[in-house]
Amino acid sequence: MGNKGHLYILFIGLIQQCIEGALNTELPKCWKQYGECLDLNERPLDLVNKIKPKENKNIIRVVQNKYTQEECLSECEMSPECQFYTLYSPDKLKNCSLVGFNLGNTCQRIENVCVLHRKCSVFDQNCGKACTTGQRLIEDRSESWHTLVLGGKVSNTQFEKTGEILDESGTICNSFPVDEMEGAAGVFIHDINDPTKDHVIVCGGWNSANKYMKKCGIGRSTGFDFGENPTEVVNLLKERGFFSMAAVGTKAFAFGGYNTVTGMLNDIEEYDGTTWSASTITLPSPRSHTCAVHVRMNQKDMIYLLGGWDDKINFLPDVLKFDVVDGVLSKDSSFSLNLPVDIEGVSPGRADMACMHYRMKGWNDGILITGGYRSSGAWLNTVWFLDLTIALNQSGTANPWIRLNDLSKNFDGGRHYHGMSTTAGQPWIIGGWNNGPLKSTLSYFECETEDITRPGIWKSNKFKTLKVGREKFASISVPKRIIPNAQLCN
Repeated sequence: MGNKGHLYILFIGLIQQCIEGALNTELPKCWKQYGECLDLNERPLDLVNKIKPKENKNIIRVVQNKYTQEECLSECEMSPECQFYTLYSPDKLKNCSLVGFNLGNTCQRIENVCVLHRKCSVFDQNCGKACTTGQRLIEDRSESWHTLVLGGKVSNTQFEKTGEILDESGTICNSFPVDEMEGAAGVFIHDINDPTKDHVIVCGGWNSANKYMKKCGIGRSTGFDFGENPTEVVNLLKERGFFSMAAVGTKAFAFGGYNTVTGMLNDIEEYDGTTWSASTITLPSPRSHTCAVHVRMNQKDMIYLLGGWDDKINFLPDVLKFDVVDGVLSKDSSFSLNLPVDIEGVSPGRADMACMHYRMKGWNDGILITGGYRSSGAWLNTVWFLDLTIALNQSGTANPWIRLNDLSKNFDGGRHYHGMSTTAGQPWIIGGWNNGPLKSTLSYFECETEDITRPGIWKSNKFKTLKVGREKFASISVPKRIIPNAQLCN
């Protein structure tokens, strides 16, 4: 092939990269919930006794001249109290219960109007497509969310000494030096009262020089400090690696892990934005290689700790639940649940998985778990969604686990020690290990499917890969404003 042919292929590749790298600003089609929120509405006008209903305290405000779900969502994100929104479109043939004090007037009376709600405990579908209701996203689109990938290993013996920044479309856009570390953990700390204090904290891990570490690196908009000798030093109480962290506002929690002094750890440490201290509660048994995820649901904060290894290197099937109220952590002893069984007769225990808070169809809060490793000796190809509405219903009998489409068609795409984040609000798997370190990424498309029994489809994008394959790294989703100018993506 001549030079012109090579240039043509390169040009086509660049065009495809631009198209695939462009951020999709539209919400997934299967996230549209046709109907309206009616919770906390007072009873309709009583025509017999001439009683007028009281003020609807659930409605925050009404915004006119809004035509799309995305416009309505943007209005919701500008109101801190808003959690749900309903967009009313003109339809003379449909009745809207909210209009005219719940008298069921035509939707024509409230056309192209966005109504913002605090709650949506009652959802009425009578108005059909004349009303489109949505829930505020887990990560507001008013922020540009990027992903940090920090450290890890590129082989059994070699550490990766860089961090990579991935923009909101999933494209690698910059890198910077970091200390050698595997099995470290980190979170984004958000101070709602003073966003100037927002920062990233990355702690612990192991390397050949320092062994298991206490050290925590701090990243702020003024500069990232994840090097060997950080100027801003915050230490864990104990050395630990292969542990999990989760953050709730200005508080962060470190669960279990491993070090060579104690072995498997069962303690929990708490970070208040400045220092670490010992929690008053402990794990029910020592464990490492777990996955922790914060979920805010029904205006309540919860942390779930999934799987891991125990001190005898058995794979744990547990799903533990902790409640966080005013920054105070407590274990919910009434909650009991195991991980799902991939294959009949095989233990559900697994470790090294990735997990994240996710809403199926933009509506059902739950936890997405991908890959991992299990006692039968396999890099897992399976993906599960834990429907928390079902799991938290103690009187129910339905199975809360929904199996989603596998990572690959031929069961050869399993991975562990990987990371998870989002691109355009959809789950995104990064790197990991499968017979070697991976630099590939997988994006989840919930509204597409290859198997009607398993929702969604995973797609690989050759233009959205890590610069180097790596495993056992820390991955953290952060707003773009927290990234220093020196590392800022274009």
